[in-house]
Amino acid sequence: MKLQLTQRGTTVTIEDDHEMRTCHEMAQLFRDLLLAHGYHHKSVEEALPTEDAIDDFIAEALDREMPFVDNIY
Repeated sequence: MKLQLTQRGTTVTIEDDHEMRTCHEMAQLFRDLLLAHGYHHKSVEEALPTEDAIDDFIAEALDREMPFVDNIY
């Protein structure tokens, strides 16, 4: 597999020998590609949050809405 991003004359490539990737693994490779091209970590995280970031967001929202309930995460 080969992922490639070319912008403003700069090309960043990720090559991988794995035939099968999960959707979450592919999302991480896209994050890595953007970071390697120079995108700011915070903007990448906002556009493509990780599973952990989503879990944290849900836990924080639940804690705000139902502070009396033990956090399930």
